[in-house]
Amino acid sequence: MKKRLLLLTALFVFGMWSCSKKSTVTTDTEPTLKTMKDLVIPGSFSFATSNEVSVGILVKNSSSNLSDVPVSIYLDYPGSKESPNTNARLIGTYVSQSNGRIDVKLNLPSSQDSLYLVTNYIGLETEAGFAISGTTASYNYGEGNAIKSARLSLPSSLRTKASYTFSYSGTYNSQGVPNYLMPVNDVITQSFLNDINASLPESITLPVSHPQYLAKGNEGDVVLKEPADV
Repeated sequence: MKKRLLLLTALFVFGMWSCSKKSTVTTDTEPTLKTMKDLVIPGSFSFATSNEVSVGILVKNSSSNLSDVPVSIYLDYPGSKESPNTNARLIGTYVSQSNGRIDVKLNLPSSQDSLYLVTNYIGLETEAGFAISGTTASYNYGEGNAIKSARLSLPSSLRTKASYTFSYSGTYNSQGVPNYLMPVNDVITQSFLNDINASLPESITLPVSHPQYLAKGNEGDVVLKEPADV
């Protein structure tokens, strides 16, 4: 009788334990799939991938503002004449007004942080880069506020140390500007620069453009008969 009672008690305890274990088991339920309508987007979020930037350029030299000067604006560093960047993206070419200004509004990618300028006008920097600040970007020629262009360096295996010795007429500052220049710059008028730019650069070799200049018997030197500034 006692054995039967113990057996029934054991079966009862085992049954209770089994029920208790099953009650703690949770079944996985499939997550509720959300649609685009369920997304909560802050009102300040902007979906725009581009924005309008007001670009202001002042074309000038140390003497005056320069008008009718064509300047090209690029999204990428255009490179130099010796190693141009063929993948540079040109936005457009603009001409300075009578006051030397170029003011234009451009629709640029939101990720764009700088612009690059190129001009072949003699008397100005050939290339220059400047930063975009919010919705504005400005650059003044001749003030040295351009972004320094990144230059690709040669591998160390291709570098050779030069044994040249250079001599200088005087000292210079950290920017390479001589300290012995005249305190007042010469006035270079736009009419003078226009005369130079009308002839140079020719973008073609002299033997092809004007072979007569190199014909035998023509004087190729300028003879100074008295002291003069050259």
